[in-house]
Amino acid sequence: MNQRIAMDWHPSQFNSQASGSDPSPIALLNAAGNLISAGGYYGYNNNWGSCCARTYDYTFTDNAPYVDLILDYDKFELDASLRDDINHGQGSGTNSTGHTYTLNQTVTNPVTGAQNTVAVPFFLPDGAPEVLNYDKSLVSWSVGASYRAMQNLNLFLRASKGTRFNSDRLSFGGNFDANGRLTTAGQAAVSDIVYQYEAGIKNRGNIGEAHYTAELTLFYSHFNVFTYELNPLVCVPLGFAGGTCPIADKYKTTGVEFAGTLRYGGLSMLANLTYNKSKKAPGGSSTFYPSDRISDLTYSLAANYKVNDMASVGFDVAGVSGQADGVPTGNKWPGSAVVGANLKLTPVKNLQFGLNVYNLFNAYAAQGAGGITAVTGSTFYGGASVANGRTVTGSIKFSF
Repeated sequence: MNQRIAMDWHPSQFNSQASGSDPSPIALLNAAGNLISAGGYYGYNNNWGSCCARTYDYTFTDNAPYVDLILDYDKFELDASLRDDINHGQGSGTNSTGHTYTLNQTVTNPVTGAQNTVAVPFFLPDGAPEVLNYDKSLVSWSVGASYRAMQNLNLFLRASKGTRFNSDRLSFGGNFDANGRLTTAGQAAVSDIVYQYEAGIKNRGNIGEAHYTAELTLFYSHFNVFTYELNPLVCVPLGFAGGTCPIADKYKTTGVEFAGTLRYGGLSMLANLTYNKSKKAPGGSSTFYPSDRISDLTYSLAANYKVNDMASVGFDVAGVSGQADGVPTGNKWPGSAVVGANLKLTPVKNLQFGLNVYNLFNAYAAQGAGGITAVTGSTFYGGASVANGRTVTGSIKFSF
């Protein structure tokens, strides 16, 4: 794998109307009625502070030789794999020193009509270059075994270690020395490592005229995550006054997964469910709290019924339980579910009409916490991933 990342960051401060297809810039005035913005801009490259007026050109390569082995004997099967990720990063980048420059612009005051000179502040990537030139090798592995206890019943175990290398988010954080090699902090931040252990059972069979499959898995995992956070509402409570910060969190989770199917005549059903108790130790802490932005319960159900050769009808539902939006005392977003329905008609051979309705009940379904922007007493405001409203689509399928 070879990946080049060449970027210039320009997070500027800009205000415009929140409506219309071509929103107009908003002029900002101070208490004295003087303009402090020009064409909607009241700062260049400074929206996230002096951290992020940056430019860089990096190349990352990953070579990964691997070997796997499978042994199959009677009712037993054993598999094992080994992979060595050899990661190399090189390039250079420059960030702001924190020095504030100003650009004088003459604009018309929309209130008085007078010409005002506005000194718009900005940052430049004017610091000393940071060089990357490092190598890091990490081994991943997986070992699994299964046993066929009966003709339609399997038991299985698996243990795994996996690795993901980080890239440009390592820059400007003290992760490299003057020669581009990884520092002690960089050695810890360069990769995210996950360990997972599973034990489960698979079964299939018949109940009368109905055929079913079922799989139940118990799991435990622990892993670390490194990133560079740009949200001051996350960083300031952690003691980073600049509003941006490196995040090195640890997670551990215990849970159970279920997957099943059922077929009986014209009826077919599918169910998937995951229940987990995830915990998180925020960067710099050894204490684990219930994880934010991870639901305890995630599920999906679907059912279809073939009425006859000309018609079939079905429904589906996907949902999550509530999610906290912070650790350790995050506000909690409520759980939600989205229901869908579908109808298929085949009036003649090779011609099919379809009707699909997403979010049938037009529910306001928050399906993921997205960050708190303000807290007032017991009321909090923020963003969330919200399901689209009711959406109806139709289709015509002709096969030949």
